[in-house]
Amino acid sequence: MLEDREFYLDHGRYNEKLSASIEEVAIEVAKLNFKNVFFAGAGGSLSMLKPFVNIFKQLTDIPAYAEDAGEIAVSNYQQLNENSLVVVVSKSGTMKETVEVVEKCINENIPVVAFVGDKESTIAKKATFSIYQDESINSFRYLPLYYFFFKLLEEKGYFNEYELFKENMRVLPSVLYNIAEKYEPRAKQFSEEHSDDAFQVYIGSGLAHAEASRFSSCNMEEVFRIRTQVISSSEFFHGCFEIIDAETPAILIKGLDKSRSLDERVENFLKKYSGNYWIVDLADFDYSELDEQFVAYFTPIICSTLFGVRTFKNMEKVTGLSFNTRNYYNVVSY
Repeated sequence: MLEDREFYLDHGRYNEKLSASIEEVAIEVAKLNFKNVFFAGAGGSLSMLKPFVNIFKQLTDIPAYAEDAGEIAVSNYQQLNENSLVVVVSKSGTMKETVEVVEKCINENIPVVAFVGDKESTIAKKATFSIYQDESINSFRYLPLYYFFFKLLEEKGYFNEYELFKENMRVLPSVLYNIAEKYEPRAKQFSEEHSDDAFQVYIGSGLAHAEASRFSSCNMEEVFRIRTQVISSSEFFHGCFEIIDAETPAILIKGLDKSRSLDERVENFLKKYSGNYWIVDLADFDYSELDEQFVAYFTPIICSTLFGVRTFKNMEKVTGLSFNTRNYYNVVSY
């Protein structure tokens, strides 16, 4: 069931109240003399960080890397040193790989900014800086990230529109509710038609690609036990397109940034050769309340609203499966 508008607005206001403390952290972090940034996480948490690596590459000359926490913990990366900044996301604050990365960095005098859903968790207590993430609406986990990173960019001299950007953040929850409401019938249709799929292909580019990966792995595989493959629109024509046929479900996200032309090429192919495609065009929604120059930056939170929130909720209803019915996670030791 779709939450009402006030639910979205309430949690938007709640995150807005948190923004002042988040900005204080960004100001302190900006004072550090870091030469590169490592964005680290595991699973969906890493997927949440990847769009900000993309944004850093677009707006700054600071080297930025997205790395699996498990790999960092066991690898001897020479680029990761006292001149680095490490940013992690962990919903529980206890994920084994991410805890190991935080401990490794703190022991080596590398500052860590942690976004966590549990203020009393191990990661929250051990990180140099800890920022709380509101877990009430899955997509709203992005809000603290936006406040932090764009304030940090402002403090470092790479972004001079933060106050206007923050005004856009204020109206974003209303925009997201409108998007959720408009997409709800399609989310219901998708869930009814595709809940029994044995396999699905997810395709996206630019700032949408990571959220496609997050939904396919953390939701469709981990919760609903549907095998998936995720491919970027630019890589689609290097292998994946050969499995497209009359039956294989192909889900394409048409984005809002400069990579959209890559998505359009895939769309043209699917419409010609696929008998089972599902296209979600982010340009179909109303962004008139937002300033045009910022809309593409909100791609991840928009995708999360469409897939991680509305499609997920409808899939739960159709399948009877949820985060409480997983086979292994929080069930067995591994």
